[in-house]
Amino acid sequence: MAMSEFKRTDIIKGANFFQGNVDGQVIDSGAIHVEEAMAVEKGQCAGTRTVAFPCINGDLAKFLVETVKSWPITAEVTYSLNVTGKSHKLVVQHIRTVGQAQGQPPASVKA
Repeated sequence: MAMSEFKRTDIIKGANFFQGNVDGQVIDSGAIHVEEAMAVEKGQCAGTRTVAFPCINGDLAKFLVETVKSWPITAEVTYSLNVTGKSHKLVVQHIRTVGQAQGQPPASVKA
């Protein structure tokens, strides 16, 4: 398995984790939800989307869930690119919070 790491500054919109047992199997997982620009080259989309990236373990996401009081945030995120045969996967290795990011205004509710 080939693996390379890179860092980038991202806007993190949220995080989730689970640490526990399911059917006798230990689960330790987490993910961050990152804002990404959509590919607008073909003219079929515009704006941004939120993409979930898995964390190396639940502790990375748990730290954000328990300490961040206001979302979204800006963070320096270290990713590893794991390549096996024909597949590849980005996994979050480290998160260093930088500060508050400007959030989207709340969606209006139509009655």
